[in-house]
Amino acid sequence: MPRDIIPDVYIDSPIVTLLRDAQARIQRGWVQRYAVLPRGGGRLTFCAGGALAFDDHGRALVGKPAQGIAHCVLLLAIQKLTREDRGMTVVKFNDWWVRSQADIVQAYEVASELRIRREQGLPV
Repeated sequence: MPRDIIPDVYIDSPIVTLLRDAQARIQRGWVQRYAVLPRGGGRLTFCAGGALAFDDHGRALVGKPAQGIAHCVLLLAIQKLTREDRGMTVVKFNDWWVRSQADIVQAYEVASELRIRREQGLPV
């Protein structure tokens, strides 16, 4: 997939903002098999889906219509990265034993790029 949209391009979009906030949570701490897990020093770690479902303090994000769309965009990015469109879920992608934090960050980067392209009317 061409990487022609720079990650720091500004676009006023609640979906892109949610994806980038979730990516930042993953970069600060990632976990498998839990949505959110406390670590030492009051630090929280998040799985790929948990980063979209919880805020930085571990409180559930409720009533955000952008969440469903962001989840779908993340799943599309995962499908493009894995070239698998049947049976793949965000949870399966996150929890597969060969996965790394860098894989999850990359999925969020691709998801943000896909959404930016969509909102700018470019092909995805």
